[in-house]
Amino acid sequence: MTLSPHDKSIIHGSLESDYRTPPECFNMLAREFYFGVDLAADRGSALVERYLGPGSPEAENALQWDWAGYARYGCAFINPPFSKTLVNAYNTGRIKIDGAWAEHTVDKVMAECYDVENWARKCWEESQKGLTIVGIFPFAPQTEWYRRYVCGHLQLEDYKEVPTPNVLGGVGWAGHAAMQERRLPHRISFLTPAGEKTGNAGVNSAIVVWQPNCGIVGPWQPHSFYWSYRPAA
Repeated sequence: MTLSPHDKSIIHGSLESDYRTPPECFNMLAREFYFGVDLAADRGSALVERYLGPGSPEAENALQWDWAGYARYGCAFINPPFSKTLVNAYNTGRIKIDGAWAEHTVDKVMAECYDVENWARKCWEESQKGLTIVGIFPFAPQTEWYRRYVCGHLQLEDYKEVPTPNVLGGVGWAGHAAMQERRLPHRISFLTPAGEKTGNAGVNSAIVVWQPNCGIVGPWQPHSFYWSYRPAA
């Protein structure tokens, strides 16, 4: 996946394309979860030796790859890229730069790669096959993708997708949900490739943990609690 300098600036706020998860955040999680693969990285930003993404010898597009086999190596970490602006640009062929519309490459595959719902759905699906996935996602409980793939809620119009839907308090059950939703009381400061801290991210984040369902009879809600990788004040 090759991005233009302008597209890189939309995601990261600079001309660099490989901003990184703060090591203190990843290391805190690694104390709990043995990570065997980084599911959305490149050669410069991968936090685990085995990774999927640009430059990976296994798969450059993780959304089109089967993740379940990585369960033998441990848990999986993911901090996926996302941008509504790039999704629209790759779908429509137009993007606004400095207040003026300009032509943009049309690429449906790239559009899919920057739609956060696709990453959440993939985590939801692959965790049902046996893989534990720990991801940094936008905390967005107001969105349908978050309610469905994190909380396991199913909208009434989607009942046709489930053979025997459960209805609990007027909300359908999607058949699977995350096990944990760790809300951060602060925004994450991502790093430049040189290791320098940037300003806080533009959205609130949550650490979402999807795990295989080992005998739990649903519906269930993810265990939600506040969590931080920063030392207590």
